[in-house]
Amino acid sequence: MWSKKRSSFLLIRCSLGGIKRFTIPIPLLVIDSTLEAIADLAMVGDLFFRMWGKRLDLNILVRMSIEFMNELRRYDQWQMVRVETEKVKVYIDFW
Repeated sequence: MWSKKRSSFLLIRCSLGGIKRFTIPIPLLVIDSTLEAIADLAMVGDLFFRMWGKRLDLNILVRMSIEFMNELRRYDQWQMVRVETEKVKVYIDFW
């Protein structure tokens, strides 16, 4: 179900057996800004490829990635990956 609140962080939580646990919070704003910058570079790259007579739509691919991230953020808090073995546990959550 879609929520009006959007996820703000990507949390990568790892447990390497016992008490060795750590969490890496990644602000999704940083990922959004990075994808926007890559989209600008892709547009310039497309112009260079067209000068050489080749057709390559890098900009469309990056724009689709941006829309995909926006779609994932609409679900508020949810767990994307959960991997557990005997000693190692890895979780990737949208928060």
